[in-house]
Amino acid sequence: MLSYSTFHHLGVAVFELKITIPYYENAGYSISEIILEPVQRVKVAYAKKEGTPTIELLEPLDTSSPICSILKSKGCGPYHICYAVPNIQIAISDLKKDKFLPLARPVPGHGLNDALTVFLYNKNVGLIQLVEIK
Repeated sequence: MLSYSTFHHLGVAVFELKITIPYYENAGYSISEIILEPVQRVKVAYAKKEGTPTIELLEPLDTSSPICSILKSKGCGPYHICYAVPNIQIAISDLKKDKFLPLARPVPGHGLNDALTVFLYNKNVGLIQLVEIK
């Protein structure tokens, strides 16, 4: 993939944040405020714990959310890995060479300080997300 990328977070689809969050709190994670992501049609909370990867918990806002199909087919669980990159357009171009398909144009991520973010898919890797961190 991208030698210049760094791990940012693991995305986990959940049915209801209010039911899932206590499990992470009991495991010692601190939970961010819940953020609405209207473009992605999800509610998001970040679970953080010293020395462990950040976990992004995502609940569908409504039945049109892309998370619904994931929950329907697989139930709750991890479904994407996010990588930080210094320039999202260069990263997209580089990943296209490796047969990654961008699923939309980059958009500001509300829970990511409005940094540009984009999802890409490769049948041999799965779904990844990029976030532009300068």
